[in-house]
This record gives sequence, C-alpha cells and structure tokens, in this order.
Amino acid sequence: MQFLSLPKLAEKSGWSVTRVRRLVANRELPHIRVNGRLMLPANAIDEFVAKNFVPSFGEAEGEALERCQRGINAEAKGDAA
Repeated sequence: MQFLSLPKLAEKSGWSVTRVRRLVANRELPHIRVNGRLMLPANAIDEFVAKNFVPSFGEAEGEALERCQRGINAEAKGDAA
C-alpha cells in the first residue's frame, strides 16, 4: 500500500488541504501518523468517493425495482414450499 502526505494527497485529488484535513479529523479518511507526520493511503479519496457516491435517480430507481423483484421472487418460492 502506498501512502502520501496530506498535502500530496490533496494535490493529487484536487481537493484543498483544509478539506482533506477536515475529513481526517472527522475520521472519514483512513490515516496513520509516522514520526508525527500524517500519512494517508494513496487511494483514500477514491475510496471515500466510492463509499459516499449517490446514484442518479434512474440508477436508484432501477436498483430499487431489482430489489423489489428479488423480494417478490423470494416470497413466491417461500409460498410454494
């Protein structure tokens, strides 16, 4: 795993150092201190975005419909048993 300093990760992501520091303070980004220096995984921002990504309405509607259909199918199988 590759680690970057907070300023380097901020530069790589295009986010401000203040924003990244706030996410660290709120424990929303994984980090470690090495000799007093804050280090973060190079993919920390990508993982944060993926975890907090909100799908568009169309995507969410399709996923909800799929979950509903799976539930109906599961109920039908349970009734048949």
